[in-house]
Amino acid sequence: MGVIAMALFGALALSQGAAAASRMPTAEPTGCYCVGRVGNVDCDYLDQVTLLDIMTLVDHLYVSGAPLPNRDEANADGDPAGNISLNDIMTLVDHLYISGADLPECPKPHNVPPVTKITEPVLSGPYINSAAELSPATGVRAAWSATDADHPYIPPTFEFEYRMYGPYPDSLFNVLRDSFIFRVFITNDGQMLKMGQSDHYVLCDTIWLPGGVREISCDTVLIDTLTGSTWFGRIDTLLNVEAPEFVNSPDFNRLAISSWEGIDVWTTATQDTLYDLYADFPCDTTREENFVFWVRARDPVDPELCDPAPPFRLLKVIEPRFERDVLVTSGSLQADENAALRDTARAFWDRTIKTWVEHSGLTGEVEFDTARDYVLMSAYSTYNRMLPLALRHKVVIVFQDACVSGVWSSRTGPYNNTIVAISCGVNAWVAARVPIGNLPTGAQQSVISANETYQYYFGVAVSVFPGWSSGFYSTGDGDGLGLPRLEDFVGAYSQYPGPWPELAVDTALLHRRYRWAGSIDPPVFPYYPFLPEIGALPQVGYVVPTEDAEVMYTYKSKYGPVHAITGDSTYEGEPVMLRLDRGTFRTVHSDFTPLSLEETTSQQMIDSVLNWLYEKWRDSAEVEAVGGRY
Repeated sequence: MGVIAMALFGALALSQGAAAASRMPTAEPTGCYCVGRVGNVDCDYLDQVTLLDIMTLVDHLYVSGAPLPNRDEANADGDPAGNISLNDIMTLVDHLYISGADLPECPKPHNVPPVTKITEPVLSGPYINSAAELSPATGVRAAWSATDADHPYIPPTFEFEYRMYGPYPDSLFNVLRDSFIFRVFITNDGQMLKMGQSDHYVLCDTIWLPGGVREISCDTVLIDTLTGSTWFGRIDTLLNVEAPEFVNSPDFNRLAISSWEGIDVWTTATQDTLYDLYADFPCDTTREENFVFWVRARDPVDPELCDPAPPFRLLKVIEPRFERDVLVTSGSLQADENAALRDTARAFWDRTIKTWVEHSGLTGEVEFDTARDYVLMSAYSTYNRMLPLALRHKVVIVFQDACVSGVWSSRTGPYNNTIVAISCGVNAWVAARVPIGNLPTGAQQSVISANETYQYYFGVAVSVFPGWSSGFYSTGDGDGLGLPRLEDFVGAYSQYPGPWPELAVDTALLHRRYRWAGSIDPPVFPYYPFLPEIGALPQVGYVVPTEDAEVMYTYKSKYGPVHAITGDSTYEGEPVMLRLDRGTFRTVHSDFTPLSLEETTSQQMIDSVLNWLYEKWRDSAEVEAVGGRY
């Protein structure tokens, strides 16, 4: 003890002299981390324990009372309460000058678990399942990331585990959601408390009093009273996939795919595309069922510490089976009250498609049922209702015989769904007098540039809209202005005579299958009287094709190149029907519909269109090349 007392006396003297001469060592401005063992009281950058550390303690306790850079380093005797006292000085003196006994290890710092975030899937609509990367469908894209409060400035490389559970039909999914998904409160020290069970959380705070005395005060918080995240924790949602009732149930524990790669489940990847999610539940018909994507990160320092409430996403995934043949989606004939003409269109497609089946030798192979395969777009305009229906078919006909924009050209609902279906391998024919743009009744003549999507899927770069009810294509009898009627589309010239015959408008069909003023009481604008001496289908424009599209038909004007009434040029010879083959899908686009055309040649044209669109579905070698699913 004499030696210790002498050392302590000398330290005191040295500290006073050092303070007077301002020779005290300078610590880091924000303190230091306690690394290894305690004792680096002055927080020098070399983490050394020297006489200067004893001097720093003496100054703090008996001279200036200056704050300590790091109280863990100064707690040399390992006092569990963390008090700083003379005993800490004596411990350092003993370590340096007497026994050389090891100092206590630094307290293990609190390690906050990582927080995982899903960045995809984020789409509101369903994903399309795919057998493999080569299949036309997209698969399910997923992406994720993580943060860790222990590493706020330089994020480490995290390891993740992900799982996709499903498929779940709606009834089973509802039970899973009610049984295994619930709200929890995650404390900053990693505790997890289930909300709704009156759990309490004991919150403690530490206050340092003069002289290095630590005072701890605690309070109790009722978790169910919290309405949001607080400074001592956060509210989260837990999918309890570790519950025995989940793990041991074949109904719930449907692991479709995971990050397992033959060694372990942990991966540094932050994204993936998931394929063949229905492999364990094969079927012959298209279905749309529920899946759950779940992912968690583990701590980069402590591999046993994982995100306590891994994020998850509930999503719909469609399994396309293309089990039906032809779908007709009608956004046609403008007015809701036009039920009679809708029935006329339904009967037209029923007859012409069944005739194609007979002409093409597909009897027994191809079926078309108007009760199932002829639908109004307006009934499928919300959410993604059209998508599962389209993916049940091999060929979709988009039929819109209206003189204003309809459901299709609004680029919502059926439009977007049809584009997605085509990207998955469905073939399509768009037959519409207003194919693109948002054109109301009475719209002027317009030149509309197609967006990149329409160019890619239909080969249309520009669409020229004639504006029949305004401007150049003006009204005559019935409008009170006496202006001449200028419509002039009377057919189309074939670029491949034979299987693609020249087309001609049938005046009798034009009169019978369309609404004209005089057949409506009271008249409804923009319907005008039928003039048999003209016998031309109004409001047919033309398109400018992209370089990879093939022109099949061009415009045939009643007046040839020069309009007999105005003396101006007509659309004579401009493209009105294109076809496009992208390999994984085929499309046809026409600025007219066959409803007013002479029936014999019209049927030949329909046969050729459907043969070309359906042909790739009959080639088994090509089917195998894109995934072998259909």
